[in-house]
Amino acid sequence: MLALLLLAAACSGDDGEQAASTSTTSTSTPSTTSTTATAPEPSCEYQPSPSGGEVTWLDGSRVLAAEPGGKVTCLLDDVDAGAPGIAWNGTGERLLLGPATAAIEGEIVETGFAPNAAVSWSYPTGTSVLGRGGEIDGLEKRELDTGAVVDLGFLDEIEVATYHPAGMHVVAVGEGVAGYGIYLATNTGADPRPLALGESAPHIGDLAWTPDGRRLVFAATHDDGEHHLHLLELETGQLGTLTTSDEPIGDIAVSRFGDDRVAWTQGECAAATVHTAEIDDIRSLERLELDGAGDVIGWLDEGRLAVIDGEDCEGGGLVVVGAEGERQPVAEDVRAAAVRAPSPVEAGPPPDIPSEAPA
Repeated sequence: MLALLLLAAACSGDDGEQAASTSTTSTSTPSTTSTTATAPEPSCEYQPSPSGGEVTWLDGSRVLAAEPGGKVTCLLDDVDAGAPGIAWNGTGERLLLGPATAAIEGEIVETGFAPNAAVSWSYPTGTSVLGRGGEIDGLEKRELDTGAVVDLGFLDEIEVATYHPAGMHVVAVGEGVAGYGIYLATNTGADPRPLALGESAPHIGDLAWTPDGRRLVFAATHDDGEHHLHLLELETGQLGTLTTSDEPIGDIAVSRFGDDRVAWTQGECAAATVHTAEIDDIRSLERLELDGAGDVIGWLDEGRLAVIDGEDCEGGGLVVVGAEGERQPVAEDVRAAAVRAPSPVEAGPPPDIPSEAPA
């Protein structure tokens, strides 16, 4: 079991920015449509994201976008074709092109982080980048418009970090005053408080919030070698286990559309499989039927999930899988992709945290 240490006082606000039990696996057999999106327009121009979201991907030196079944548009050109990944901020207006560069209103800017750094957007407006591998030896926040740098070194040996959806707090995994675990601090690094301590889990991996900011989904590797997908309810301190696996769990994505759907991968590279479930109904757990190895990209509205379906870690076909398992191919030979989907759910501050966890 993962031991919890939860504290009673709510994390105070800050004037910082307002602004990513064992279950039986069932298998669905999806239908496939053969129509991909149409050819892109010749010119590139930033356009607002549709309310239901769209899939975007790197195509050489261009960033293309499409709603499943719709026409392809070009949002950016002359970008680094070798960017290891892309990620939109919470409003869908700014794009990380790997750790070192970002696109703001169509202009490419330097983030100040190294090309091999681990970075993510601040929330909810995403004017800053959170990461490790910049000027500071530890976690830092870099404001892209002003160049200001904030040291968030409230933990030692930080492994993973992400913003709370409301933007006033940061959650990170590392060594704190109570030991190794998950800690919550303000977005200036003040008042760090442990949420979960890994007494029998020497490694805690991916973190993903529900859009209301009241529940945290995370992966943990336990002493016995099993990998667990956990759900932490901040208000009650209850810790649940959505599933366990002999293979590593990663690429966790929670829908931003308020339906509390979660997707993740089990296994690595050529052996990776994609699984989904409704957080409140673990009986809904399914393994997606893909042609090859799966890579979770993100959720669109109406329970649609974007994935890369390939044979290895080098990319593959970009596909949107519907709530009933129907498949809509979007593009071929895609290596880096992201969903652009501004959240319709407004997050509140973290709830009061209980003083003791259940035994």
